[in-house]
Parts: sequence; structure tokens; C-alpha cells
Amino acid sequence: MPWSPPPRSPGATALGLEGTRELKTQLARAQALGGAFIDSQNRTVELGKAHSVAAVCGGIEAIVAALRETAREEVLLGAAQMLSGAGLINVYGVGGISSWIATEFQFRFFRLGLKVVANADGATQRMTAAVADASTIAVGLSISGASKSVADALAITKRYGGKTIAIAPVGSPLAAVADILIPFAYTEDGNYYKPSSSRYKMLALVDMLALLTAETLGPPALEKMRRIKISLDSGDAYDFPLPLGD
Repeated sequence: MPWSPPPRSPGATALGLEGTRELKTQLARAQALGGAFIDSQNRTVELGKAHSVAAVCGGIEAIVAALRETAREEVLLGAAQMLSGAGLINVYGVGGISSWIATEFQFRFFRLGLKVVANADGATQRMTAAVADASTIAVGLSISGASKSVADALAITKRYGGKTIAIAPVGSPLAAVADILIPFAYTEDGNYYKPSSSRYKMLALVDMLALLTAETLGPPALEKMRRIKISLDSGDAYDFPLPLGD
């Protein structure tokens, strides 16, 4: 008997699907992705009793403690040495976490006298990468490592002679186009009421890079920071012990 495709289910086709097989696949996927949120609705939440303090601080402490054991100083130092010699650093991230940390990266690194531009728009990421040269470094940030515009921007930068750094999961599309990969693994505690603690891991990695880059640049970086501090010190309007420009 010649092979014939499985019958199309009227219910599935009404949903724009090919048949019952695709319907079952989509249902299983929805259960896997959204089931945890549905289960969390049945969880009893006790307000007060410093619950939020323990949940948030405990999540941050656990994330940072794990990072302390897994972060590789030699990889971070190699990235810092690359960044310290850049003519231009383009920092790319999309989404609620990576785009925010890309901006934070810009704030940390311009203080060192480096030219840094953060960008969260996919089209602009590709366009700015297209005018890269050998003095350009593209830094890609992604929790998943699957942000296509970010991976494209790094690949385009390399095409025109620039170098690339990624903070992303091992084996991800973004990791594949990085000259230096700073591994990032997304971990959470299953409390979906609480904002993600993993964003502090990426923030801590950026801070480590900023520290090592400043130390690599040495006195010239300190001079830039001194000038920033002096520019903000206007007597009573500015408290000198405050962080640099924050």
C-alpha cells in the first residue's frame, strides 16, 4: 500500500496547525513552558515576616556564591586586555536583562576613558557592526545565547576585522561567534513571583571585567576617573564619598 500522510484534524487545522501530531507537540510544549507558572498559582504565599528580604537576598547570595566558584580569572583577564586596547567597544543586548546590562556596561567602561556604545535595537546592532574595523570590539550579552541580532552583529564585526567577546551559555549561537567566551549559565530557584536573580550573575561578570580592565589600563584610567570626580564636585551640591557619577 502506498504511503499517505496522516489525516488532518479539523480541530488542529482550525488553529492553523498541520494535524493532530503538531497539535500534540504544541500542547506538550505549552505544558512544559507554562506548567510551572500554573503550578505556582497553588502555592501559599505568606506576606510579611521578612519573606521578601530572605527570598531576594538569598537568591542573590546563592547566585554570586556559585559564580565565585565557576568564574575563570584567566578568561576574564584575556577579555579585559582585549577591551583595554579597543578603539571602539560596541555592546549589544536585547530583552529586559541583557539590554539593561549593556547600558550598565557602557556606564562602567566610559569612566576608564574608553569609547563605548550600548545598543539594544536589532537593526542598529547590525548596522553599527557593518562599520567596524580592526580596532572595534563587539561585546554580546545574552541570557539564552540565542539572540539572533546580537549573534549577527558579532559575526558582522568579525567579517570586517573586529574582535568579539560574548557573555552567553556554552554551545549557544552567540558563543559560536565569540573570540572570547565568558560562560554564563542561567539558574533560578523556581519562585516565579520573584524577579530573576540570574541577572546579578551577568552584572557581576561585567563588574569583574571593569575591574580588570581598569587595572590593565592603570594610571591613565585613574586620571579619567579623577577628572570625572572633580567635574561633579561642586561643593554642597555633591557629596565627595558618593560613587563615581552614580
